Amino acid sequence: MKLGSSERWYLVGALWGDPCFCVSKGVYYVGVYGEKEFCKRFTRSLFKVYGVKGRVYFNRAVGCHVGFVNGKNVGVKEIYYDLNQSGPYGVDSWHVPDILYDQAKICKIKALQGYFDAEGCACYDVKRGDRRVEAESKNKRGLQQIQNLLSSLEICSKLRQDRNWWKIRISRRESIQKFRGNVNFTVDKKRKRLKGMIGSYK
Repeated sequence: MKLGSSERWYLVGALWGDPCFCVSKGVYYVGVYGEKEFCKRFTRSLFKVYGVKGRVYFNRAVGCHVGFVNGKNVGVKEIYYDLNQSGPYGVDSWHVPDILYDQAKICKIKALQGYFDAEGCACYDVKRGDRRVEAESKNKRGLQQIQNLLSSLEICSKLRQDRNWWKIRISRRESIQKFRGNVNFTVDKKRKRLKGMIGSYK
């Protein structure tokens, strides 16, 4: 397992979102669904960590892009089994592996970047005074663990339930600024929106 690679933890965090992670008819799939820029970011990390080039395309069946590697060869199989050691992945079953808490600070930050690139957003309405960074999941346990990772960086957050979904929300000005300074999004569109949101404070 490439535990020493902080970029590997970006991949793990991204897979906590909407993963394409399975074996079908002997073919191994390692990837994510989401916006095009995020999928490209994921495949760049795959290449950086494992030296294997992925591809990105629009999947009409699910209505979004997918960035992934797949194949029956040893290289893709090794990627699958290496990342699987930090699993499971899935909307209801993902969780933060215990071993991450013993890793360097940069590894925790990379995992959070992966997750918030996948599922997070910066939302604000200046007239209403509403500013927040949030992400949602059906997995309450997983979000509680994300909350613990944020707390380790002195970033305060709250959980709230919205029907069958749970949301983790960062809404205090100080914590939003710490999120930007310590974690931030790596997807350009989200990063620019967070910058604009912080700039809207008077």
